Amino acid sequence: MSDDHFWFTFFHECAHLLLHSRKAVFIDMTKGPGTGDPKQEAEANVWAADFLIPTADMRKFIAGFAGSADEVRKFATKCGIAPGIVVGQLQHSGVIGFGGPLNKLRTFYRWVD
Repeated sequence: MSDDHFWFTFFHECAHLLLHSRKAVFIDMTKGPGTGDPKQEAEANVWAADFLIPTADMRKFIAGFAGSADEVRKFATKCGIAPGIVVGQLQHSGVIGFGGPLNKLRTFYRWVD
């Protein structure tokens, strides 16, 4: 698991707690759509992404983004987040490809027994 996935997932689940009924059960399956309402899942996704990097800031960054790791690092510092989170959002939005040279800015966690 990478830092961008970890933090996005964490805040996605926080969004469910803050935005949706506490009586609802949100179970995301490893494969398949899970049991969450698609509208609520989309809301949680938007909330998490915006919490990590405000939408207006991300749009502005993308508009002037030339593709360098230095730009990502500077923007991440300005946002107070890890560069890997910026890379993950750029990948998810299709601005850069998955596994490209900026992927090295993501931190990968390994769980041990």
